Amino acid sequence: NFSAQTGSKSLQETIEGNLEKRTKGVFAPVGGKKLVTFVDDMNMPAKSVFGFMPPLELLKLWMDNGFWYDRAKQEVKHVKDMQLL
Repeated sequence: NFSAQTGSKSLQETIEGNLEKRTKGVFAPVGGKKLVTFVDDMNMPAKSVFGFMPPLELLKLWMDNGFWYDRAKQEVKHVKDMQLL
């Protein structure tokens, strides 16, 4: 569940906790399974100074492009076999 304190970093860490590395830059659920991510209360995250909601922007980046960025290495992380609900 999203709350006012949900940040894009905590969302990314939560999802990546259920993924394993397949090849360089490609991550997918453990054991060849599918990951279904249920998102509740999408309007709850606090808006940034500029008026956007970082957790939703992270999900939008993944939905549009199929990847997000590694926060430490600034490299692309393709997330496969995940579905938003």
